[in-house]
Amino acid sequence: FGHPDVIKAMGIAITGLLIALTAFHSWRSRWVTGKANEWILVVRNGRMVKAGVGLTVFRGLYDTVVSFPSVIQKVSFAAEQVSKEVQGLHVSGFCIWSIHRTDDGPFKAYRYLDGLSSSGLEKANDNLARMCESIIRSAVASMTIDEVIRNREAMRDKVKADMGSIVQGWGVWLETVEVTEVTVCSKGLFDDMQVEFRQRSRQAAELTKLGTKEKIEQATVQSNMQVSKMKVDADNATAIYKANKRMEQSMNEAENERKLACVQADHKTQASIYQSQKLLEERKADEENEREMHQLQLAAAERHAKLQAAQAEAEDELALARQQRQLAREAEATEQELLLLRKRLAEETAMGPASLTRLALDTAREVYAGLPLDSMRVVNVNAGGGAAGAGGDGGAGLNSLLPGLMGIQAAMAGGANVH
Repeated sequence: FGHPDVIKAMGIAITGLLIALTAFHSWRSRWVTGKANEWILVVRNGRMVKAGVGLTVFRGLYDTVVSFPSVIQKVSFAAEQVSKEVQGLHVSGFCIWSIHRTDDGPFKAYRYLDGLSSSGLEKANDNLARMCESIIRSAVASMTIDEVIRNREAMRDKVKADMGSIVQGWGVWLETVEVTEVTVCSKGLFDDMQVEFRQRSRQAAELTKLGTKEKIEQATVQSNMQVSKMKVDADNATAIYKANKRMEQSMNEAENERKLACVQADHKTQASIYQSQKLLEERKADEENEREMHQLQLAAAERHAKLQAAQAEAEDELALARQQRQLAREAEATEQELLLLRKRLAEETAMGPASLTRLALDTAREVYAGLPLDSMRVVNVNAGGGAAGAGGDGGAGLNSLLPGLMGIQAAMAGGANVH
């Protein structure tokens, strides 16, 4: 450690440490912490930078930090003044104030109240007391004794209104103003006022006694009246009860008679209703039977009509079938006759004159045999009757008669078939 360099290094280190400790102590000393009941103000260049109760602030090189108590102050005052009736009154009370907490109120209080030192607070309290007394005197002078005694709130509100705007410029805030006592200075006047009060009290007591006595008498009278009324009411109630019982009995008897008459009338009415219902039911039953019979007759007539229609339809169909069969037979017969005629015509064509004559005679015989004649005579009206018959002209005459006779026979056969 005896080496010069080591000693020099140690000296430098110690010097640096001392400088650091000094700087730390200086830095730490610039932190200001206020108590919980203490205002802290930071003032820079004559203006408040920061304010609060119980603050911890760093004081700059150009800052000033001040502190003062934040407790409220109580100021008592007393004033004597004549009232509106020119009577002396003594008014006493107190006001409570604190630091105005908004804007730069704390700085104004510190600046105008001598830093809120003891002398500054004493001076501020004295000023506030004088102001309260002056305002109270002004209020009492314009009020009556009764108003001063009874309406203390008016004086309190007047003091707060008049002083509020003034003390705010000092950084003071009026918390409240109270009037504690109002005394009449003249003992005789006070006694006279007490006499009036005592007279009113005595009068009120006498009136109370009279009222009580009157109430007792009224209560007695009312009680007697109530007893009498109750007795009369009881007698009336008894008479009414008896009358009601008699009336109720009469009404019950009348009601029983009415019910009996109603029952008898109901029986008669029910009997007549029963008979009417029975007759109505019988009539309904007869009408129902007639309706059913009529429906049966209608059904029978409908069935008969349907049967007749079916029978007529069947007869028409049968007649149509018969007519068709008859037409078929006639057509067949006609066809046969046509065949026979064609055959005969072919045979006649193939026959000679003698055979034709004979055929004509046979045919005439058959024709005339079918006619409804008893006898027939053949007359020859021809001029050459004999020679003609012998020579063969008689066959030509028969041939001329034969078609007509056959037509007659066919017509008669057709008429017979139709009938």
